[in-house]
Amino acid sequence: MSGLTNLRNLLFNPTAAWMRSTGTSHRRGADRSVGVGRTALVEMLEDRTLLTNFVVNAATDDAADLAGAADGMISLREAIIAANTNAAFGDAPAGAADGDTITFDPAVFGPGLIQTITIGNGEFGITDDLSINGGGLGLTIDAANASRIFNVNTAETVNLSSLNLTNGNSAGGNGGAIQLAGGGTTNLTSLNISTSTAGTGFGGGVNVNNSTANLTNVNLTGNTASDGGGLNNDGGTVTINGGTISGNTATGGGAGIGSGGGVANFLTGSLTISGATITGNDAQGNSANQGGGGVYSFDGTVNITGGSISGNMASGTSGSGGGVFSDRASMILSGTTISGNMANRAGGGIEVITGSLSLSSVTLGGTMPVDGNIAGPVGTANPGNGGGLHVSGASTVTIDAGRVENNKAASEGGGLWNQAGAVMIVTNGTVIKDNLASGDAADNGGGGIFNNGGRLALTLGVNVRDNVANGTAGSGGGIFSTGGVVTIDAASLSGNKANRAGGGIEVVTGTVVITESSLGGVNPDEGNIAGPLGSANPGNGGGLHVTGLARVTLNNSQVLNNVAALEGGGLWNSSTGTMIINNGTMVSENRASGAAAHDGGGGIFNNGGRLAIVNGVTIQNNRADGALGSGGGILSLNGAVTVESSAIRGNVANRAGGGIEVVEGTVLLTGSTLGGPLMAHGNIAGPSGSAAPGNGGGLHVSGGADVTIKGGSVSNNVAAREGGGLWNAGPGARMV
Repeated sequence: MSGLTNLRNLLFNPTAAWMRSTGTSHRRGADRSVGVGRTALVEMLEDRTLLTNFVVNAATDDAADLAGAADGMISLREAIIAANTNAAFGDAPAGAADGDTITFDPAVFGPGLIQTITIGNGEFGITDDLSINGGGLGLTIDAANASRIFNVNTAETVNLSSLNLTNGNSAGGNGGAIQLAGGGTTNLTSLNISTSTAGTGFGGGVNVNNSTANLTNVNLTGNTASDGGGLNNDGGTVTINGGTISGNTATGGGAGIGSGGGVANFLTGSLTISGATITGNDAQGNSANQGGGGVYSFDGTVNITGGSISGNMASGTSGSGGGVFSDRASMILSGTTISGNMANRAGGGIEVITGSLSLSSVTLGGTMPVDGNIAGPVGTANPGNGGGLHVSGASTVTIDAGRVENNKAASEGGGLWNQAGAVMIVTNGTVIKDNLASGDAADNGGGGIFNNGGRLALTLGVNVRDNVANGTAGSGGGIFSTGGVVTIDAASLSGNKANRAGGGIEVVTGTVVITESSLGGVNPDEGNIAGPLGSANPGNGGGLHVTGLARVTLNNSQVLNNVAALEGGGLWNSSTGTMIINNGTMVSENRASGAAAHDGGGGIFNNGGRLAIVNGVTIQNNRADGALGSGGGILSLNGAVTVESSAIRGNVANRAGGGIEVVEGTVLLTGSTLGGPLMAHGNIAGPSGSAAPGNGGGLHVSGGADVTIKGGSVSNNVAAREGGGLWNAGPGARMV
């Protein structure tokens, strides 16, 4: 029987529908009816009607209450029916047209007295403006798992306050404890709504259907439904201030999808949450587009301010969005902490498919490892991307002045994961720190951020630091970008680590532009590391590594104190890559430790690509310190290198090419310096203690390369054995 049918029978044919429990009438002693009848005061030009105040003094809900039998006591059902009909019912006087109030007699209800009203005749239907106030008596209304508790179907205003509502059951309908419909406004204040169920319906605790609901200090605990375990909003306007939403479950089944363990928002619904605690909820939907352990929104608008969303799960096989799931919605979060959530597939903290998401001063994770959100916990492989936040579709995501910290992904994007077609803007001092991506393949990783071909912008003081891609061949400790466009402006990446390549950044294809930013830092422990101690996969590109057909530009930036186990302490460029370093960029104090003769490139390793170093670039104090390490400043294998109006000085290589090592390809130096006017500026091949063999202090040519030097200077360079300034190989090499 539908809620609407129940309500109609309650009002117009009560004896036919509500005789579910005849019970035994238990009435207390003397007549305590204190209902106040309507009193009309007639004044000139004005007619006032006083509201009716019903004082409930009977805890029963039996056949006599349903029939309206007079016994000198007022039950809750009698008071509600009288208020609905504005006519006397049983011992309850007639309600008033302009609204009524129901309170409870403190001589009957309260600590040490009666504290529970057990529903025996189905839900309480409310069809007129009415206030029900439990008055701080600790009063519980228990539906005994036999019916819903309140069905509000009115365009008027209804207030429910200071009550415990438990064990509601809408038997597959919506709103296990409370159903709100009719387009009116319902204010729920200081309620505890618990262990209620909508079964295969929506809204285990509360369901809002095209109506307005204002919840203030309401606790929704242990409720279940197909969608919206705690609360479901279909096209209504819901405001939640304070309170706790905990231990609720969205199970799926029926028309539901198992989304919104705590709260679900559908269609054109508007959901505003302020200062609430949303914790320990579970969304059990099994598909990739299902989940949202704490909050789920499909379409509509969501605004969340303050409070916390923690310890929630999207536990379905491919469940996403352990804390929050947004699809086609407009979602704004400000000052909220999202921590300790888990999703089997993706988006341990947040999953976004399409729409827009704005995070302002939001924390994803926290300062302790236990605070981190997790995508793809141990034992799952679905695939485990985006520990803090995962973007699956064409969305626009902005992260402003936030923290993304201690999140984990089984495969990619420990902190953040961005899809092709999406735009992710991270700005205004946001910190992305101590996140972990554990995928083992060479195209897995992105400890801090994984950009899967989308548009990614880091601006205005963003700090990406101490993130790790720790899989066997994990790449991109700070950032991994498979394609798309990455813009880094006035930001820093430091202390990140990757086992394979790209301690700071791994780039496969696409475009990367770095402006007035730093890779590494002035202190040795701020450097990014590729191939940390104990890994050998292979450890290239400490600061940045280019794997494929990508274009990377560095403008007025710094590449400092980065380390590669093998090649390219600062930067590593592929055979199909184009790398442009210009406008005063400094590449300094980087180190590459590969032991073979063609390992090294302390500052830069160019593996056959196009490398342009122009307009005031300084490459200094870098080292190729492997046993036969070459190219302290630059090592180029084939490819084309252009150096214009720049300085290469103070670099050191154990074997050869203190400043530059060239094997095949072309090198053009125009108006540049190898070394400098001071002894300290000189590049060194074969420093004291090495014997490998120490040739070409400034520049060393190992194969059939074509080297042209136009203008500039070669000064104060040192070779332990041959060619203090320049060393040219035999047949096939040409130096002009």
